[in-house]
Amino acid sequence: ETTLFRSTIIDTQGTTVVDDVSMDPPVGYGSKIYEYPYTTDYQAGEYDTTVVAYEGTEAVCESTADNSTTTGTPTAVKLKSLSAEGYSDLVAINWETGAEIDNLGFMVYRSVSPGGPYQRISEQFILALGNNPSGARYLFIDQGVEPGVVYYYKLRAIDTGGESEWYGPVEGTVSRGGEDFIYDPDNYAGIGVNDGSFVAATSPTPLPTAYPRPDLSGSPLPTPSPLPTAHCLLPIISSGDYTGDGTSDIALFRPSSGLWAIRGVTRVYFGSEGDLPIPGDYDGDGTADLALFRDSLGLWAIRGLSRAYFGEPGDLPVPGDYDGDGQADFALFRDSSGLWAIRSISRVYFGDTGDYPVPGDYDGDGTADIGIFRPSSGLWALRAMSRFYFGLAGDIPVPADYNGEERDGPAIFRPSSGLWAVRGVSRFYFGSAADLPLPMNLEGDGIALPAIFRSDSGLWAVRGESRVYFGGKGDRPVVK
Repeated sequence: ETTLFRSTIIDTQGTTVVDDVSMDPPVGYGSKIYEYPYTTDYQAGEYDTTVVAYEGTEAVCESTADNSTTTGTPTAVKLKSLSAEGYSDLVAINWETGAEIDNLGFMVYRSVSPGGPYQRISEQFILALGNNPSGARYLFIDQGVEPGVVYYYKLRAIDTGGESEWYGPVEGTVSRGGEDFIYDPDNYAGIGVNDGSFVAATSPTPLPTAYPRPDLSGSPLPTPSPLPTAHCLLPIISSGDYTGDGTSDIALFRPSSGLWAIRGVTRVYFGSEGDLPIPGDYDGDGTADLALFRDSLGLWAIRGLSRAYFGEPGDLPVPGDYDGDGQADFALFRDSSGLWAIRSISRVYFGDTGDYPVPGDYDGDGTADIGIFRPSSGLWALRAMSRFYFGLAGDIPVPADYNGEERDGPAIFRPSSGLWAVRGVSRFYFGSAADLPLPMNLEGDGIALPAIFRSDSGLWAVRGESRVYFGGKGDRPVVK
């Protein structure tokens, strides 16, 4: 009769992480392969392992064996499949992971020879799930191809420690008159596109580590790329409370490595250069979730929660609670047309080219209101509420609740002089042209305190409160 094997893996906390009956060597938590009968690369550590052999059916137990084992360090990605298929004007590269451990993301490389040399054709990082026991499907669309040419592709998976694993090659060919490529973005955790405009230098194999773990100890940092073109100096941040204590935390995002650093709390890697950080309370639990908007794809990625495609290149993300349900909604502003699009809620036109979107709760009803600031004239327009003039060209809008009225008030920061002006409340000088203005709630009372981040030195200064150094050039503060 056929012999079945049962393997049970119990972690050091007494939790069963694998209980599997299979014809093959057991595959357990996260689809990570267990080397039957006693070892696993589930996670480094001590495990109690029980293997039960059954003859015929589970009801007849032939023998059991118990063992304790120390496992090795797991690899970042278990790849289930990798393929390339040619269509009428592109090659689609598909891959699926069986599990991901500290997986930062992927890059795709191409050659016209299976032996190389290979060139990177993914201009931006294809974000991975990070840690996920089930894995996911990914897609890369290569449009920079010619009919009849056989192309070879390799996939590079990079973990949060900068280590790489290579997969492939697989081959694909575009044929004239071939099928059109049709796909549903919702079926993929990450999508990348090469439109043929990106040119990367030929890279030998193996490549040097591309994503080293940086630190914030004051060592020299790489020269950052300029901020992505956007209509505001920084994307709108709807929440900066990462611990749920009701106060703003000092936090930054480092585009050069995808580092998120929250002072005194944690450091994680999520994202890459070109991504816009958009933290907010997307699940309504009272804490800010790490989130990114990838302009080139319209990708919204909420760490540990969800991914969605909403928007197009040039859109500015403006997440906020627009329906009063206690959760941040996906929303964008398109200044070429004045479109405000709030996912699954509404689409309206309000504003014009060059306007800054300034959503906020201006009437105290607990929902975000649509608003714009027009720097050319100092116009503030709050939809269905009011229009007034406050500010000059070059001013940065910093609306917040500065006086405890439980509603946001119009305010500006003037870099040329360091002026803060809160409409109808106060005017004072704090900061300089090199500073980024950051209203912060440090007391837990909902009242915003004027603060600045000075990128060239990593200085965080809160007016009348404190001064600390955290971060450096190229870092972006992600607080409110």
